[in-house]
Amino acid sequence: MPGWTVGYSHVVAKTWSDSALRAQLLAHPREVLVAHGLEISPNVEVTITPGNGRVRIDFPLPDKPEGVDADVLAALTSVPDFCC
Repeated sequence: MPGWTVGYSHVVAKTWSDSALRAQLLAHPREVLVAHGLEISPNVEVTITPGNGRVRIDFPLPDKPEGVDADVLAALTSVPDFCC
């Protein structure tokens, strides 16, 4: 199974000569990438945007969990490298 960079690069290169694959990738990115051997976690939303090579990174902003008080929030924000 290829690493993400190599695997995605192969898919991109294939779309340059296969317009049907390009259309499938734009319409159903998760299914196409998985079919080409890339692992995608179920909690990852996949979108493919045609463009000029600019990189776009989207970060989720989850809602605050219920029951989290100010003390817990203070503790969480003081921990280096904490993520939801």
